[in-house]
Amino acid sequence: MASSMEQNNWSFNKSDHHPPVVRRIIELQNAETCLDSRQNGNCPSLSLGQLSFIIKKGKAISIYNELLILFDIYLKQDMSSSCRQKDYMTAAHVYGNALRTLSLELKTSLKNELSTVSHPSLGPEWTDYVTATLAPRRKASIELVEVKKYEMQLQKLYFSLISSIASNSELSLSTNCKASPRTQRKEIWLNENRAWEEKEVQFDILFDSIIRSRKMIAAHCGAEDYSEFVNRRQKADILTDSFANNVITPCRAILHKVHSQRKTKLGVKRLRPYDLTTRNIRGFTELDEWTKKTRTLIGCIHPSLPALFNSILDEGLHDLQLRKGKSAESCCHQLPHSKKAFVFLSLIGGRRDIMAGIHELGHAIHINLSFRKFHRFFNYKVNPATSEFFALTLELLSLEHLGIYYPDNASSSWAVKKHLEGILNVFLTCETVSTFEKAIYSTFLTASERKILFTETLSRNLGQTDYQGYEKHLGLWSYRIPLLVSAPGYFANYAHTQLAALFFYDSIRKGIFSIEDYLRLMEEKGNASPTETYREIGFVTDGKNISNILESLAERLLRP
Repeated sequence: MASSMEQNNWSFNKSDHHPPVVRRIIELQNAETCLDSRQNGNCPSLSLGQLSFIIKKGKAISIYNELLILFDIYLKQDMSSSCRQKDYMTAAHVYGNALRTLSLELKTSLKNELSTVSHPSLGPEWTDYVTATLAPRRKASIELVEVKKYEMQLQKLYFSLISSIASNSELSLSTNCKASPRTQRKEIWLNENRAWEEKEVQFDILFDSIIRSRKMIAAHCGAEDYSEFVNRRQKADILTDSFANNVITPCRAILHKVHSQRKTKLGVKRLRPYDLTTRNIRGFTELDEWTKKTRTLIGCIHPSLPALFNSILDEGLHDLQLRKGKSAESCCHQLPHSKKAFVFLSLIGGRRDIMAGIHELGHAIHINLSFRKFHRFFNYKVNPATSEFFALTLELLSLEHLGIYYPDNASSSWAVKKHLEGILNVFLTCETVSTFEKAIYSTFLTASERKILFTETLSRNLGQTDYQGYEKHLGLWSYRIPLLVSAPGYFANYAHTQLAALFFYDSIRKGIFSIEDYLRLMEEKGNASPTETYREIGFVTDGKNISNILESLAERLLRP
């Protein structure tokens, strides 16, 4: 069996020098000759022989899954490259077909040898996998498959579009400019918003197509609308009236107090949108500096963590620098065959860069620790929702050590407050996004009507910020929330996860749990559900718990 390396004319074949991602792709492509399941077609139906045969198929599946992930990373490294786009589409076709064939063969083998492969001695994780694989599933129609493919292409187009706008930069005021700092802030803010305004028609058309495709998906799956379809898959509708009363209302009151403080500090009567970010203090200027400071920070959290960080760097499992054409996403991929994490960032030195780096490292640490414990299973996959909880917790644990990046206490205190203010806005944005999503997926709205709706919804959660004269920019903010595109319906779950992380962080600060407990849970709760993890730490969303969490958040935010 010829490998896909030989069968397809990949653009990177023309070069002798390859970056780490391409080297990994080539290594896996060269391993394909070992994956031909027909070589094992006459495998004897003996316990060990058949099980070995099945595991070999499973490992082949993990290799093809990893190839798809690596080609996705490869495309994100330069979204503007037509060669990479062609390679990505070829990979999606070649490896997608291989995965479908192998998955069907594996399922047939599991069915035929059920008594052998479900033996309790093989462990609960394997038994759970067999049960899940053989569970009856509704077969998707050809039309549904095509619509889903189209919807994924639209998502790619969205991230390509925002990567052409978002520079990932933060406020940078000139010390030599004669204009006042507030005037400079205003001009910077207006320029940023003009960049999005220039793409407004493209976003209008793109969102029309995304919404239309999602309504088609919901109809094919027998759901009343797409929001109902999403809630059914997530098995929960987090944004209940109780959640709104216990979380949204208190957060609005806290934000009002935060804005009162800011108005007093700035000496202004009207708090304008360009007054929300008044400075940007760089935490690093070079990648080597980020590496050194980040290694020191995670070492302060626990001495075992720098070794995990070093392994990611040493094995080339990262792409960290901002480049033209690179996707604006920050993410961490789990590589199912290598059983490792790949960190994808675009670092330039701002506060948000620092926190994004810590967040994605939280995912990477969780993935690597989980695979250390469950390395025997080709089917193992870390639950992304549970991993989000651990990543958000690492952000909070890092706050007392942010001084490592900054020149003085005032700067690090500013960075901590800005992060906590961001958490406060997560809860308020949750209400905005959830309300907006339910409306756009249940009724027909034109692009103009969508922007009016988003403006009205968002206006409830702006605190004392005065957008008079800039209302148009509020409507365009719906295009600047990637989760609306990449993870519809997830924002409410994200807010719930943020609450859980705050609860766990407060519990660690109070000595109820330790950092060792945090790392133990990371290792043990890999593919566990968030509910199972929350049960272990005692987190429940009752009024008292939420009140305590928000009081602690407010106390830190409102310190002089």
